[in-house]
Amino acid sequence: MYKKFTEGLIFGAGFGISFIALWYAAVYLLNPLLMSSSEEHIVNNKLSSIESETKKSISEKLEQLNSNYQSFRELGPDEQIKEASVIFKAVYVLSSNGKMKAIIKEIYKQNPNIIFHYKVGNEYPHSSYYPKEDTNYGEGIIVLLSGNPARMNRSLSVYYNRIPGLGDMPVKFFKNKCKKEA
Repeated sequence: MYKKFTEGLIFGAGFGISFIALWYAAVYLLNPLLMSSSEEHIVNNKLSSIESETKKSISEKLEQLNSNYQSFRELGPDEQIKEASVIFKAVYVLSSNGKMKAIIKEIYKQNPNIIFHYKVGNEYPHSSYYPKEDTNYGEGIIVLLSGNPARMNRSLSVYYNRIPGLGDMPVKFFKNKCKKEA
């Protein structure tokens, strides 16, 4: 019985070794015949250079956007107002489909020659939402955008004409600060 078992193992090992040998021959001996080594070298070099350039440019852009966003958030309210290219207030209005639309009520600051695709009365869809039960998002929102074209850097909820994210600053006081910077 033991002898039969070892003969079976040896027989199976022979099949395994022959399978590996055939695989090696197919991969390493037949593949170069199908693709010349110079073509393979050119393709591999181009692919690796394109891949490294793409990864580098994407990571640089993400790092730059993240550092701009982080540095903006670290600024105090006065510096954020100064750095922002557009600041506006939007109020929430319930639409017929149950969505709370953020409608731009007033633009507090807009630097000249800044590309901003919205006007007073337009919906700002990035701040619109469908309400959830037992959740209060406030009566409106203050949005600070920077750059050109203007991109959102910060949004602040408004409750009872105050901005809790700025130490319960009254909206009127914030608006006056924006007018001084404009």
